Amino acid sequence: MKYILTMKRTFLLFVTALLVATFANAQEGSDYAQLVRDNGAQFHINFSAGKFDENGLLVTEDIYVNSNNAILVGREDFVKRVKRYDGPFPGMTLTDRIVIVEDNIAAVHYILQGKQKGKYGDLAPTGNKVEAMSAEFFVMDEKGLMKDLLTITQLDKLKAQIKGEETIEEHQKVTLYPIDHSVSKEVTEKTTDMYVRHFNFRNWEGFKNLLAADVKVNWNGEMFTGADAFMEKIKSRVASFSNITYQLDRSVVEANRSAIGYTMNGKHDGAYSYKNKTFQPTQKDFEIREAIHFEVGADGKIQSLIVISNQDEFLPFVK
Repeated sequence: MKYILTMKRTFLLFVTALLVATFANAQEGSDYAQLVRDNGAQFHINFSAGKFDENGLLVTEDIYVNSNNAILVGREDFVKRVKRYDGPFPGMTLTDRIVIVEDNIAAVHYILQGKQKGKYGDLAPTGNKVEAMSAEFFVMDEKGLMKDLLTITQLDKLKAQIKGEETIEEHQKVTLYPIDHSVSKEVTEKTTDMYVRHFNFRNWEGFKNLLAADVKVNWNGEMFTGADAFMEKIKSRVASFSNITYQLDRSVVEANRSAIGYTMNGKHDGAYSYKNKTFQPTQKDFEIREAIHFEVGADGKIQSLIVISNQDEFLPFVK
């Protein structure tokens, strides 16, 4: 009897220790996730306040950066890169629309807004308002410092607005989109994974089944609604680049939201229309990055998506 009581006490002590350890680990994970979220959001707060050097304190000394295909390494070069907008667009703001966190990665979708008051590349100052979408993926170290950055921005929009080809009358109001934690992460993760797989395999039936009938689409600023309209858009891309595939570079999932950054590989072997021009096949191979932010329902259907890329990157391959 004494032996049985001893065994019971030992078992209870073991279970208690296990529960305490599990709670502690969960709490530690929660604290770290919040650190990643807070530090990720702080970059754009600092930028908008003109505190560029303070962003240097939030990154590792050996940070690796791919900023719209410009590759650089190190804190000093990172800060210089961040400051580059201050000349042509003094006072530019970066306002987050979506921030999601998984493990040590934060995926952020934000809007750049400002005026062109200085020279941008070879474009003289115009005073024109500019506004563009961007996606970033922040990979953090164990201290919450950013060690890797991937940025994808609508640089084509900035150029078009500076040139007067597009006009921004008033900057839009940007608010942070909510995260619905009632939707299982596993559901969102599966839908996100199958989106890429179905596209690469050209499983159009499976691809369309991922979409809500009234899915809301923001395709680089072109707004439309409906699964049929989105399928038409996707298939027109394949008509221009028949062997195009998506190679996943980043994937972040939190509850009902996910974000992917990927490299599009393919060949221009079909007619391609852009800015009221049609480019005939050049048979040139291309490699271009793009990002998508998804909102997924509890049924696994994509409720909305935002596609972000620099469309001008296609031009060298279609001319």
